[in-house]
Amino acid sequence: MAEKAGIGSAQQISNIERGLAGFSVSRLKKICKALDIEADYLLFGITPSNTETILHQYLEKMTPSQMENLLEIVKVYAKSCGIEESYPLEKSIY
Repeated sequence: MAEKAGIGSAQQISNIERGLAGFSVSRLKKICKALDIEADYLLFGITPSNTETILHQYLEKMTPSQMENLLEIVKVYAKSCGIEESYPLEKSIY
C-alpha cells in the first residue's frame, strides 16, 4: 500500500496505523486515493453517503407520526449535546 500510495515504506504506514506517526493532508489524500476510499471513512469509519443512505432507509419506512416522534428525539438529543435550535424548524419534514 505504501508503494501504491507513493508515501514511503511499509514501516511508515504501520506507524501511522498504530498512532506512532501522523500524516499530512497531502499524505492522507494519497492514502485515500490508493485505497479508493473517502477520508471520512478512514478517519471516522463512516462516509456521509453511507450514513445518509442508512438513515434514509429507516426514514422511508416511517409513518408521518413516527417521523414527528423521531424529530422530537433528535431535538432532545441535540440539546443534550449542547446544540441549541438556532432557527425555527418547519413543523412538517415530509
